[in-house]
Amino acid sequence: MAREVRGRVSHTEEVPEALRKAAQGQYVLRMNLVTEAGEVVSLLVQDGLTKVFEGAQLTSAGAVRANARVKATVDDDCALSSDRCVATQVDIEPVAGLTRIEAVRERAAIADAELDKGPDGAATGMKALGGDHAGDARDAADDLASRDKIKRQFIKGELTSLGSDKLVLADSRFGLRLGYARLDNSSYLAIAPEIDLHFGDEVALGLGLPLNIRAYADGFYDTHQIKFRQGDYATAADFARILRFLTVGKKEDQFFLNLSQLFAATIGHGAIVRRYSANLAGPQEPFGYNKRVGAQLDAYGKYGGFEAFTGDVVHPQHFLAGLAFVKPLGWISGPLHDTLGWTSLGLSAAADLEAPYTLQRGADGYPATGDSDVCPDPTVATCENGQPIVKETRRAQVVGVDLESKILKTENSDLKPYLDYSRLLDISNPTGVGAKASGGGGLTLGMLGRFNAGEVKVHAFRVVVEGRYFDGNYLPGYFDTFYEVQKYQFITGKADPGYQPKLRTILNRDAAHKRAGFYLEAAYQYNNGLALMAAYEDSFHVAGPADICSACTAQEKIVGSRNLTLHLEYPAYAWLQFFASFYRRSFDGAPVDTARLLGDNTLVYGAARLHLLWIFFINARVFRSWQADPALGEMKNLWGGDVDLEIGYEFDRSSRK
Repeated sequence: MAREVRGRVSHTEEVPEALRKAAQGQYVLRMNLVTEAGEVVSLLVQDGLTKVFEGAQLTSAGAVRANARVKATVDDDCALSSDRCVATQVDIEPVAGLTRIEAVRERAAIADAELDKGPDGAATGMKALGGDHAGDARDAADDLASRDKIKRQFIKGELTSLGSDKLVLADSRFGLRLGYARLDNSSYLAIAPEIDLHFGDEVALGLGLPLNIRAYADGFYDTHQIKFRQGDYATAADFARILRFLTVGKKEDQFFLNLSQLFAATIGHGAIVRRYSANLAGPQEPFGYNKRVGAQLDAYGKYGGFEAFTGDVVHPQHFLAGLAFVKPLGWISGPLHDTLGWTSLGLSAAADLEAPYTLQRGADGYPATGDSDVCPDPTVATCENGQPIVKETRRAQVVGVDLESKILKTENSDLKPYLDYSRLLDISNPTGVGAKASGGGGLTLGMLGRFNAGEVKVHAFRVVVEGRYFDGNYLPGYFDTFYEVQKYQFITGKADPGYQPKLRTILNRDAAHKRAGFYLEAAYQYNNGLALMAAYEDSFHVAGPADICSACTAQEKIVGSRNLTLHLEYPAYAWLQFFASFYRRSFDGAPVDTARLLGDNTLVYGAARLHLLWIFFINARVFRSWQADPALGEMKNLWGGDVDLEIGYEFDRSSRK
């Protein structure tokens, strides 16, 4: 016969030497529980005798920690007051934090259990709490009394991993991925040992070593010799991609550090940089490994702070962005501290120091594409494998100023209005004959709302509403998710060699053409797991010439400000983890056009991870993205994907279920 004891672990401790000897060397842990009935009991967890489950996964006794909510099974004939009952099974239940009611209940339970026992019972109670003095029970009660003032952390920042073309897992894992790759017209066995470590909710580290071993054409199948692909680790950027990610904190925390090849970056309110991704352009490597590792550092305090970002730590000139702000009312205390005290004034800037301006084109007018036969080429500005060759570059620079405050701050919600003005800077000598191309500016008035509901399993909501007014030779969110593709050709419809680089296209437009528009975004996340997101933006002519560019081609006259984004993800441990992103970019029709659902300006990214057996996983990825056609050079929308088998293990699993 057995019975169940439910409660929260107040703390754990090592057992006396006598108990360790009695366990014949097996690891023994004492967990002290405050039960739902208001009692304080002490149970033993012993390796070999106690089965410990975290969710559906069998784990070790070390997984039992303070503040965990557990269900323990003990023999019915074991006296809980003996302090020597060994639990036969412990189930660790998901918990997000200690609520006020729970803290008050536990405080009262401990105080009553210890102070009402009297001198004889006090000693046992003190052992349960790990104390040696009569005042320890009162101290423990006081500690819990202070904990009832601690609210669960308000969820803010991004609720999804939108902007990545790969599945970003929420749990710790290690594994060896095996797959097939067709590279350089040869067949390769692709191998990648990987490890992801999550240290609580604040620190995460991911490492991987992608290797490509030639299979045929003088490979191991023919010669039985191991030959690695040449050039895989020839530059600093090749070695940098071993770091998949290193994050400390979360976006909008007081300190946030993110070195990653997986995530997209936003600076400020997104008026200049919104979910910029450095790795959506160019040839796709096996397992989705990227050549660029970006870095973001945010920090703020009572009177101000900053955000800094580079899209490539090895070649930072590819993209740099930053924001510095002051909080002139940070000294305010009392009820206004959480509203007016957050008022801030900021200056922001972002720049691509080598933005394409003129492409190298053949006699047929098609862009030329770089490969190992022509790159490097000292006669052109940039020449990269799989990318259009750039004949001439200029600096694409956007600067801005913004003002924000808070009008509402409660335990479960806040509202933040903001006002941004930003401008695309002029460039000199765009054609080499002394001409000057001018950039325009834009004004954004927006509101950010964040809302949480629930205590243990939290529903988080994020809503962004923006109104915009801007010149024809400016575009809100200039550095966006697909900038690294559209900087070569600003695609606004069907693939065509006539598209010019983004900088040249925007600067060629008429500043007198005025537009008004809007941006709407809504995101939802449940219990740090399932997440949904949708965004839509559009604009329309309001003043000045009706034609945004009288001397431009038909492709260049499409404004490119109408965009739709849909996203769904579930990154937490389960038999299936997945994400899917759908983008319609720079289109001129309805948001959803079934007749042209997968046109050249529709992009799709998706990935799934299937847990087959205990240590076997299948990873699959599919994408429909813009890539440079190797023959024609123009950016075309092409399907791609990969599948691999992983031998590995997931551990320290999150409670995102």
